[in-house]
Amino acid sequence: MGRRMWGLLGGLTGLLLETRVALAQSAQLPPIRIGLDASAPAGELAIPLQILLLLTLLTFMPALLIAMTSFTRIVIVLSLLRQALGVQQVPPNQVLIGLALFLTIFIMYPVGERLHTQVIQPYLNQSITTPAALQQAVEPLRDFMLRQTREKDLALFLQISRAPQPSSAAEVSLSALLPAFVIS
Repeated sequence: MGRRMWGLLGGLTGLLLETRVALAQSAQLPPIRIGLDASAPAGELAIPLQILLLLTLLTFMPALLIAMTSFTRIVIVLSLLRQALGVQQVPPNQVLIGLALFLTIFIMYPVGERLHTQVIQPYLNQSITTPAALQQAVEPLRDFMLRQTREKDLALFLQISRAPQPSSAAEVSLSALLPAFVIS
């Protein structure tokens, strides 16, 4: 029975290799070029890179919603309130998540307005470049997270990362601020 298994496995491997070779010979695809476009303005990313960046950002959007907003805190408070009332399943988790989402939108509205006026509109009007827009987009989120983070937690993560003590809020790195915000 062992010989049959090895023979079958060898035959399937050979078939797959032959298929790959046959497909490689018949397909004449043009090479894909991703890089800085010569026609793009200096410092601006090429269209394929912009699309890749946008799709990556959309992929991480749920993680950003959970990590950089008050969504998690609201869900925890509502769950604790439900437990304190002594009801296990009323309201259901979907309702709690929906309430937390709407409360998060309400709380984050000023940050969103600031992002819209300072980053999105200038970027759409092409008055700032993509890297500058990304750099400026961090500032409203950093301000929000700094207001909601305990100094003790931030000092802990600055110490763990062996980063120098920042002299201003603008110098606080996101790599220390984000985990401090999450555990505060």
